[in-house]
Amino acid sequence: MKPFNKLFAAVEPTRASQNAVDYAVRLALYENTTVTFCHGVDLAREAVGTGVSARDGLARLSGLRREGRQFLDAAQTAAFDRSVPASALELSGSTARATMNAARNRGVSAIVVGAEAGERGAMSVGALAEDVLRLSDRPVILVSRPSLAAAPMASIVVAIDGSHAAKSALDFALDVADGGRVQVVAVHVRPRYETDAGIRKTRPLLADVVAYAARRNIKILAALARGRVVDELATAVKVLKADLLVVGSDGPGILRGLPFPSIAKCASRAIAVPVAVVRAAQHERAYNNLRLTDSIAS
Repeated sequence: MKPFNKLFAAVEPTRASQNAVDYAVRLALYENTTVTFCHGVDLAREAVGTGVSARDGLARLSGLRREGRQFLDAAQTAAFDRSVPASALELSGSTARATMNAARNRGVSAIVVGAEAGERGAMSVGALAEDVLRLSDRPVILVSRPSLAAAPMASIVVAIDGSHAAKSALDFALDVADGGRVQVVAVHVRPRYETDAGIRKTRPLLADVVAYAARRNIKILAALARGRVVDELATAVKVLKADLLVVGSDGPGILRGLPFPSIAKCASRAIAVPVAVVRAAQHERAYNNLRLTDSIAS
């Protein structure tokens, strides 16, 4: 299965969204697919509680639509400059919700969205990315910084813990690997204080992951790390010079594969790689032989 058969990019007039546009265009070019840029104007929200006259409210809405249209035009131009087929959707309602509705109707395989750092460097994905993650039923790729790595991808790090969410993340990573042209490294993180006996009990998970990939004719590496999950994943990405980090999500509000605050931190750290968040129900395959272990903790 091609994980990037169709791409959507949820965009707003922000620097983070510009980074997402750039990444979506490069990814579409590499995968020889199309990209659709989506921006919504929530007319009801803007009209309620503004304390301005109807005339001023209409002028405000007109300005918002004009600003969004300019950003969509710039995104399309960036795609056309690289000969990437692209379209733009000017939607009514919140960008996140309208984008998700359109994505479901059009059978989109993945959504790209910008993730912003908060004030004074605080870690935060931003309202748009948070809403897309909460609503999405398909992979979401968070882009927090301008990508320094040139396509094609060479290496992917995927977080594993034996949960259903992590299994879906692994399957997504193997799909991206496309028969082995991209190296996949599965990383399982355990607490630093855990005993050696406890560590030994988790090692079969690594063997099961490697065996599952082999059944798909893909050779991967599996590594066990000890420490804080976010720190160890960031280190793995840096050491392996990975182009993508993949983590699992158990659904709205409960991201057991990697807790939501940790996803935000991974997306906003000083590592120039996107983070793909994969919902547990996606890319289901036969994982009957995989052993379940404790979920990753933040």
